[in-house]
Amino acid sequence: MTDLPDADAPWSEDLSFYGLDRTIRFARLRCTPRQELIERVLNFEVLDYEALDACAFRLTELELKSSELEFLAASMTEIARKTETASPEVKGFVDKALLRLVRLLPAALANRFAMPYLDHKRKTRRKWAYVNLREKQLSRQTATKLAKVFRETGDRAILGLITRTPECVRILGACFLIDRLNSKGEEHWRGRVLECLLTYDRDEAIALAPKFPWEFTYAAGRSGDRSLLPVIRSLFKSNSKSGAFVSIYAWCLGKIGAREEIDVLEHFIQKKG
Repeated sequence: MTDLPDADAPWSEDLSFYGLDRTIRFARLRCTPRQELIERVLNFEVLDYEALDACAFRLTELELKSSELEFLAASMTEIARKTETASPEVKGFVDKALLRLVRLLPAALANRFAMPYLDHKRKTRRKWAYVNLREKQLSRQTATKLAKVFRETGDRAILGLITRTPECVRILGACFLIDRLNSKGEEHWRGRVLECLLTYDRDEAIALAPKFPWEFTYAAGRSGDRSLLPVIRSLFKSNSKSGAFVSIYAWCLGKIGAREEIDVLEHFIQKKG
């Protein structure tokens, strides 16, 4: 055993012990053989739920083999099932830890584990499905289910999925979504809705532009559609006193490559100054 330093020596003033016990526990966890970590620590029969998130984080550091990933997915499914009626404290540990682990699973295993929770009553369990759907092309069936979840729960965590999927916006209705995204700071979400609307009902999106000038200009910029320039230009004429609008207008002009309009805008700002 390594000799210890003098325990009676005074501590340095800059030595902080906040969280040191946790650091030591995690250091010990890193020394646990991987087979023991995978096969024993995730055994739902003897699981220490409080340690589960630390174990989950440790697993993200390992390069798991196919057989280990299969075992992991099966263990996750069993843990989720066993804790369905557990205390809120236990569910909190489990839901957070399994959210980490969903990201480790290959697509087929992640779908098998996470998708049944897409419309779960508990938001933290729905997140297992949400994280699995990121960066994926959504099927009509999934889009329909997502729309149903938002209509029933109003879960803001789902907005990123809904507003990149025109099918979801179509099912819910752009006006339905915009009416519910009425808080300050939700302008960009309304803009994302209008961006989707532009893909399947351009006339309706343009009709909404005067009511939502910032949002429409943001949507137009994201779309990169230069043919929307006349609409955007008309919005500038009626909103040129708003610094927030002028800023998004300048950004949009750059995104759609409207060089001449940028020159006009720069001249306008110089005259104002």
